[in-house]
Amino acid sequence: MGLEAAAESSGAASLRDAQRLETRRSERSGRPLAVVVLSVDPPDSVPPETFLSALAALRGGTRDADYVAGAPPTGMIVLLPCTGGREGQRAAERFGSLLLKTTACAWRAGVAVGEGGTADARTLESRARRSLEEARRDGAAVALHRVERRRHPRTTVGAAMVARLRRDGTESDIVVDDMSIGGALLSLGRRPEPGAEIVLALRTPAARPAALVVPCRVLRVSDGPSPGVAPWRAAVAFAPGARLRVAGILAGLEVPGVMDTA
Repeated sequence: MGLEAAAESSGAASLRDAQRLETRRSERSGRPLAVVVLSVDPPDSVPPETFLSALAALRGGTRDADYVAGAPPTGMIVLLPCTGGREGQRAAERFGSLLLKTTACAWRAGVAVGEGGTADARTLESRARRSLEEARRDGAAVALHRVERRRHPRTTVGAAMVARLRRDGTESDIVVDDMSIGGALLSLGRRPEPGAEIVLALRTPAARPAALVVPCRVLRVSDGPSPGVAPWRAAVAFAPGARLRVAGILAGLEVPGVMDTA
């Protein structure tokens, strides 16, 4: 028996059948559905017999309502009915610990969650796979897919913007990864707390630079390439009154009434 056939030899319904079933169940009930995609790191570091043992261990470590499928040679997919984002993320962390004990290899996971009419299991699998790639890039154990929250298109900034963060009477250099009229994604050396009020001082490095001071609120914070170590990444929302001037910065225009000349 080949590895792929063995991975499905438990007598359970096929993955596609299970995805259709859980999609319909979530649509009827309005309850959330989480999909976790796991992969060994580095790929191909687990021999076939160890992979099958890991698959059996994962099936033994999930609820009766959950569905576990093998995605040989290095992956697994778990459908978690009635599971929200935080619960799905915690479950993925627990799965990774279980698989580490079983295989002596590190595992990474991507998680995606939908609810009611947005809980299409095939779509969630695709999103979870993208989150898995994000976890690989960032060196994280688990990455949770987040729906795009900004109403305005993002502009990649990087070296095109000189930025400093003002908080608690101190200033520090930061990097603006991308920015829209409503907010920005920052890389910074001090970890702010979600909900914190901060101020950004922005300047374009041009012959006639535009500059702006923008009050912001921190929406969420995540680890950078190394968990728990700077730099961190923070998503911030701009104060509504600054958005017109932010639009001027983004358009490459000099903004009248500049508040920062330093």
